[in-house]
Amino acid sequence: MFLDSHCHLTDKAFVGRTDQVLSDAQQEGVGLFLTIGWDLPSSQEVLAFSQKHGNVYCAVGLHPENLEMASAQTLNQIRQLAKDPKVKAIGEIGLDYHWYKETKDRENQKRWFIAQIDLANELNLPISIHGTEERGIRSRFESCPPILSWRCHNRGWGEYRLRHDHCEL
Repeated sequence: MFLDSHCHLTDKAFVGRTDQVLSDAQQEGVGLFLTIGWDLPSSQEVLAFSQKHGNVYCAVGLHPENLEMASAQTLNQIRQLAKDPKVKAIGEIGLDYHWYKETKDRENQKRWFIAQIDLANELNLPISIHGTEERGIRSRFESCPPILSWRCHNRGWGEYRLRHDHCEL
């Protein structure tokens, strides 16, 4: 049996057909799913979805493209969601320097990325990372929790690779 460690089962593309999507995946040998949140509302949604499906778990967090409403209160709400047994990771978190070139944007992303790494450490959860142009940030992972998955497309849009060498697991 396989685990899909990074899916977006609550995406609007699947509305009205998630049962069929799950069934089709199971017929192909995928028996467990980790559906990913990217902001507070989507994190609430993936948790609610996972609570309705025994073989679906979730990750909750703030994606680097969704930080406009980030606050200490938002992070605390993510913390409360993450205490649910269906939550298995903090994510999708990270740095996206491909689309965000301004220093102030990058500093904000770093701030919230580190805050969410700290949250994962606090709750003893792994992290699911989104990253582009990740050169030079490996030192950020010296004390991080285990990385569940690393989605990176710094070589061009759509080219993904999984990275596990940023932390000692």
